[in-house]
Amino acid sequence: MPPSEIPTRPPARLAVLATAALLAAAPAAAQDNADRQRCLGEATATADQRIEACSSLIKSAGKKELLPYFIARGDAQREKGELDAAIGDYGEALKIDGAQLEALNRRGLAYAEKGDRDRAFADFDRAIRAHPKDAESYNNRGSVSRDRGAPDRALTDFDKAIQLDARLAAAHNNRGLAWYDRKNYERAIASFNEAIRLAPDIARPYVNRGNAYDDSGDAKRAVADYAEAIKRDPHDALAYLNRGIALRRQGDAERAFGDLDQAVKLDPSNLRAREERGLAAYRKGDYARAIEDFSEVIGRDPRSAAAYNNRGNAYDEKGDRGRAITDFTQAIRLDPKFADAYYNRAMALRKRGDLERAIGDFDQAIKLNGKNPAAFNARGNAFAEQGNYDRALADFDQALKLDADFAEAYNNRGNAFLEKKDYTQAITDYGKALQLASDNALFLFNRASALHFADRNKEALADINKSIERDGKKAPAFSMRGLIQEKLGERDKAIADFRRAIAIEPNLKEPADGLIRLGVRPRR
Repeated sequence: MPPSEIPTRPPARLAVLATAALLAAAPAAAQDNADRQRCLGEATATADQRIEACSSLIKSAGKKELLPYFIARGDAQREKGELDAAIGDYGEALKIDGAQLEALNRRGLAYAEKGDRDRAFADFDRAIRAHPKDAESYNNRGSVSRDRGAPDRALTDFDKAIQLDARLAAAHNNRGLAWYDRKNYERAIASFNEAIRLAPDIARPYVNRGNAYDDSGDAKRAVADYAEAIKRDPHDALAYLNRGIALRRQGDAERAFGDLDQAVKLDPSNLRAREERGLAAYRKGDYARAIEDFSEVIGRDPRSAAAYNNRGNAYDEKGDRGRAITDFTQAIRLDPKFADAYYNRAMALRKRGDLERAIGDFDQAIKLNGKNPAAFNARGNAFAEQGNYDRALADFDQALKLDADFAEAYNNRGNAFLEKKDYTQAITDYGKALQLASDNALFLFNRASALHFADRNKEALADINKSIERDGKKAPAFSMRGLIQEKLGERDKAIADFRRAIAIEPNLKEPADGLIRLGVRPRR
């Protein structure tokens, strides 16, 4: 999940600096005092009002008084997102005092926000050389080192920041992020715990600890932490996004959709939130909404292979195989090594009956990812549909080598053995499938069929009864029970079951043939 960092923004230092300047300054006019209060944040003012006030002071103040006004105007520019203007103002402050700590740190933060990590690192490094006991400068340099992919150097700086100021919550949080990057979730959580202890009202350490819990497999604690973050900051889109992702992974599609919908409302530009909302809509069966979200992602990022793949899945669930295949094909064009897109296109082709092309795509999916048991299982089904049961069996064997608890693969291998009239092995495989999914009506039906063909009809009757109890709307199940009752000499019960099958599915041939064998004219 996307981690979030706490940069250091020390307003207290600017207040101290501003107070010193006021004490040193000569008595000023009332308008100058009002401008000074707005500029330095001592009076409520918007960013634009602060910029206007600071600009007025910069025009009228003497050189010795300018430094805090340039820094304050830079802060207001940065708040507005005018980073180049902010960097310019901090630069003016540094022309007055090249070692000024606030100006170096704040210009470094502005460079970091622009993505200019090298200049950011240089400013923080310069701040440390001039002020070797400043914890915040170490924290900020560590954050840039982490962004540059140097977690060890980042950890060294965060450790130093904490050594200098053990109460600096940002350093504990950011050290947690460095441990998180290294997948040391235990140490990451310990650091986030300390950040939360020191700053219990800040949302982001909760988000970050939630990420660490989620990635370490503790989804329950992760969701709880995201909830704590949302309590502290109801406008934190990242907290809603991450909680939505965690809930979706837990199978709670409804709650996930609600969180992801809120994340999109809070940050409409966040494509990850929109794509995740599409996935949640897909999971809850709202394929039209899923297609809408994936289409929006594609419109804004037409090179997103994942979005095409996901939209293809939604089209496939709607039964629109043509559009599904088109989307999977585009995903493959964008990413020729996208194994899932080959797998999904193969599934859509198989549903259309194009088994040769489907097998070709399964081949490619397996070539790209030979550890996906689902791909072997699906290719095995395609071979079985071609009547090539030996190759099907080989694929089901491989699927089960990769996942010994793959119930569907046991069931499908049982089907292949059934077609080869190896009823003993079929019954064994259906039994293994049922050990993993004892209430599965299809597995019970299949084992009942194998038991019937093996002339073990009393056992078959027990299985088919359980199958019908779990799903009493399938005509083939009543037809099979009719066949079993017929073999057991229960003529009236067999007739009743054949009639029930025909009532559900009037054109089914097998129960009609059963009635004729029993001397009863089928009624449709």
